[in-house]
Amino acid sequence: MAVEVDSVICLGDMNVDLLSSSSYETKHLRRLLKSSNTTQVITEPTRVTATTATLIDHIIVETSAELERSGVIDASRIKDYRDKNITDHKLIFVEVKSKVEKRQAKLITYRDFSNFSVENALCMIKEINWDGVRNIEGVDNIFFNF
Repeated sequence: MAVEVDSVICLGDMNVDLLSSSSYETKHLRRLLKSSNTTQVITEPTRVTATTATLIDHIIVETSAELERSGVIDASRIKDYRDKNITDHKLIFVEVKSKVEKRQAKLITYRDFSNFSVENALCMIKEINWDGVRNIEGVDNIFFNF
């Protein structure tokens, strides 16, 4: 199955807090998004500590992108084998509408030779009037004659 998506998606931990209203980096990223006709689809904090909540993990898509849904998943309770948290970030995700190319059904034919008898086939071949076959024109006519 081939899947086709007509848009660019950029995602990751960019360490620019889009919840900040005063940061130079945030202002610059917002200008960049606007000038490139893109948008950041995650709207809630992705890194939460006891004293801060920041939106630093982004999914940036073209404004024309057709999205099913996007969001964050709290992974703070996921622990490794030592019972330590594996991350202090929330996981981000996006589902993009895609066009699935439907392929035509392919007909596969085969011959089952499990019950084939060489001896019977040789007997049948010996009974063919080969002189008559030589006088027939066209493969289809020869096949029909058999």
